[in-house]
Amino acid sequence: MLVKNEINGKTFEKLIDYAYDKCDYVSFKYYFEPFDFSFRKGMDVILSTPGFTKDDIIKNFSDSYLDKAYEYFKDNDKIFDETYLNDDSDIAEFRRLLAIKNSINMVFYNHVKEVFIEKFKHNLVSEQLIDVKEEDLFDRGILYIFKFNEEMKKEILTNKSLYDWCQPKYLDDIAFIKGNDYWLYSITSREYCDILCENEKELEYLKTIGIEFKKDKFVSHNK
Repeated sequence: MLVKNEINGKTFEKLIDYAYDKCDYVSFKYYFEPFDFSFRKGMDVILSTPGFTKDDIIKNFSDSYLDKAYEYFKDNDKIFDETYLNDDSDIAEFRRLLAIKNSINMVFYNHVKEVFIEKFKHNLVSEQLIDVKEEDLFDRGILYIFKFNEEMKKEILTNKSLYDWCQPKYLDDIAFIKGNDYWLYSITSREYCDILCENEKELEYLKTIGIEFKKDKFVSHNK
């Protein structure tokens, strides 16, 4: 059943407690290209610049650092051709902003993935390639499935919202699996969450902890 409100704070904590008792596994997705890379050469230029190397990005990553990078590289003729540099339209400026910030976001996102997988590799159950049609290339990536144990629960609760599990600071699309079936599935970048309630009693409990659904009445996912 589709959720209509953001799941955060105490509601998020209670949901994770409930999922921990119910589910066997937790999954996350890593996307190969979650960002628009219209100017792919920009990443090489940025990473070769003092103050913006991979180590610098990992150490200093923040909104203010991204703003600093934009101001530094927005007129760089190695990243943008003359057409873009001479175009002062809002669209051109926005594309330059995306090109710079997304290059840095991708570097940090890759680092996040590497650290997370290394930290929890002993809980890793499955690693599956997400293959998609050519027109959906932004959805290509890897699905990681982990044992849902106390260690993973503690890590999940370092976040305060379900939708915070999203690039570039975290892996994406947290989901919980019972047996071979998803119980909760999310697309966090789109603030989409579907909980496959097993019965009306479960639905009513989830409502009591603060989750709001698009439909008030129980609908079996088997129908």
